[in-house]
Amino acid sequence: MLPRSFLFGVLLCVCVAVSGNNLGPSLLFSHIIPHKLSLQAETTQPDSYSGNLDQTADHFDTTNTATFRQSYFCNTGYANGSGIYILYVEGWGTASSTRVSDESQPHVASAKDLGATVCSLEHRYFGQSSPTPSTNSVSDMALLTSEQAVEDISTAITALSTKFGETAAKWVLVGAGYGGSLALWHRELHPDVTVGVVGSGAPVNPAADFYRFQKNVEDVYNAFDPTCYSNLASGMKEVRHAAQSVSGRKNLSDSLQLQPSFDSLTSLNYNAFQFFYAVLGAVFSTPVLYNRVNYGPFVSGAGLADVCAVLNDASTVNDGVNRIVNATKYLVSNVTSMDYAGIPISYDQVVSALQTEDRHDFRLRFYQMRRELGWFPTTDYANYGLFGAQVPSNLWIDMCADVFGGPTARNVTTLAMGVNTTHTYYNTSATYNGSNALLTLGEWDPWKTLGAVSCSDPSSAVVVVTQGSHVAESYPAASTDSDSLTVVRQQVKDSIKKWLGASTTTSSSNRKVGHKEHRRAHRRHGRHHKFTVSEMAEGPKIKNWNTRINYNIPMPTRRQSTKPATPFIHFGHRSHSNRFYKELRKRVEKDSNRVENPMAPKKNWDSNVTYNNITQSLDHFDSTVTATWTQYFYANSKYYKDGAPNFLMFGGEGPLDVYDVSPWLTMGMWGQEYNAMLVSVVIVGVEDYEWFPFAVCVGAPLLRRIATLRRPLHGALAMAHVPAGPSRCRSLHQPDQHRP
Repeated sequence: MLPRSFLFGVLLCVCVAVSGNNLGPSLLFSHIIPHKLSLQAETTQPDSYSGNLDQTADHFDTTNTATFRQSYFCNTGYANGSGIYILYVEGWGTASSTRVSDESQPHVASAKDLGATVCSLEHRYFGQSSPTPSTNSVSDMALLTSEQAVEDISTAITALSTKFGETAAKWVLVGAGYGGSLALWHRELHPDVTVGVVGSGAPVNPAADFYRFQKNVEDVYNAFDPTCYSNLASGMKEVRHAAQSVSGRKNLSDSLQLQPSFDSLTSLNYNAFQFFYAVLGAVFSTPVLYNRVNYGPFVSGAGLADVCAVLNDASTVNDGVNRIVNATKYLVSNVTSMDYAGIPISYDQVVSALQTEDRHDFRLRFYQMRRELGWFPTTDYANYGLFGAQVPSNLWIDMCADVFGGPTARNVTTLAMGVNTTHTYYNTSATYNGSNALLTLGEWDPWKTLGAVSCSDPSSAVVVVTQGSHVAESYPAASTDSDSLTVVRQQVKDSIKKWLGASTTTSSSNRKVGHKEHRRAHRRHGRHHKFTVSEMAEGPKIKNWNTRINYNIPMPTRRQSTKPATPFIHFGHRSHSNRFYKELRKRVEKDSNRVENPMAPKKNWDSNVTYNNITQSLDHFDSTVTATWTQYFYANSKYYKDGAPNFLMFGGEGPLDVYDVSPWLTMGMWGQEYNAMLVSVVIVGVEDYEWFPFAVCVGAPLLRRIATLRRPLHGALAMAHVPAGPSRCRSLHQPDQHRP
């Protein structure tokens, strides 16, 4: 069996745990955490650079006076009395003295050039910096949030300034990946504490469903080498086909040395297959994330050119599975500097490891992502992509539930509402609102979608490294650096010098900051609100259970799609929906008298389809908002018999379409088998995170109203299975017993 660290590493939600110059097996699967690889061995042993300070345990509860010892490292060897300090904000992981002593790292080199003291601050709960005992139970992790970590920075700067006898110190924040996010958020909230910030590859936007990560990976492969992209896509398609049969799964188990093999898995269920595809997605995302960064195996190998050389091997032109096997073995062995010994695919083993409450970094990271950041990678953008549609958000929702439990663990709104709280707290968007900030992004960094692409303050800027990978500019410089990478490195140095020559109290002109008490109040009513068990079980209240439905209104012109007039944006990739329905229409028009489903009618399938609408509340949760909007839906009563159920399709990836209630879709086949009413409605998207709970609940009034009115849809009695009363809004993610 592979070591436990590898099981942790295979989880796409965890970061790298390195040992010396060996990146370690977990690196290969670290892509879903935005971070910078540690360049040297991590150590928790005291040295001449190490220290600790008294840190406030809870910055948002004035009645809680508890503190804990937070570790830091400072190198005063370059200081010339100028009062300049560079603070590297660590993300997830144990801090190391090499972060302040290795002169190959750009921020250390800048400190040397400027005569500055360079420090790094360990993230709370990691390494030796924990406000709780030695376990990671859910209750122990109550104070593990980005908001607390951001406030830690202010306390640390005050303490260190006092330690070094400074009264007018000039502090510059530097961070990469998640650490860069913390640094940028701090600059927005506390512009009077620092003079500027450099955020490298920092995802400043939370995301409940980060489908753009894999889509960005796909786009990079296609841009780098279309032939390589085609070979990878066809190979992955053959792998998916092989996984559908016993013999194919045996071939995959043997050739990839899967641990355990498919036939040895405790449960061969949806999660097992989804996790297998998530692992493969991680393998082939790694060359994109770290393509030619100046460290470890990526300096001259394990990049796009290298993996494409394997994928383009002429000997595998007619064997897509073997092509994927060869590329997987190459990447795993080169990245880990170990002989290939297979890859773990057991969902159950990873869950079991994450359930262990001893102190390990991976459980901490996964918990924080589940609680407030999201960032879970999915393939929800299309069926036609490089990785198919094999990794839904349900995989991560199930994993959160299995690891941490709780009465609302499998409720999709639990994750979405946490993400929404973070979005609201930082006022995140594609525009960064802080001053004196330089945000660097790699053109080929899959994380770029969650970074800011513009700045509202003229003193800040976003710069892009052409064909740059994740945080490439934060690694040591090399003679092989591209011109664009060299220019961005210089821009970082120039920006820091400019900020040091300006006022230390420059504030953002586009954001109200300070007001710590206001933020405390926000947290009391947000993530820090302690829900009762009944509140958590019921979920948010909704108010429009007795709304009005208009039946059998005139069909849209040309009997094609009609988009409800809503202010919301779609979820997923619109071309997915359009392409699907275009192909479906072709099939229906070409072969209307011969269909594969023997239960489906040969023609006139839409003779009983009606077009209807319902008046929805604009805000289901705010009783002071009286605005409404009209939502349209199709209903097909052709197969309905008295007392049968209603099947309601929730669409969120495109406009409403009459073919949603056709006999050729899965719901239509079920409808014929169970004599059910077929109803299709478009639900608002989740890219606008503030509206996600609304999107989940918007179908409840429709089902409830149909059931309570006993109103026939085109002559049929509707009997919907809905909650017994208006006291709860249920998740769309339901246990198996709720399936037809």
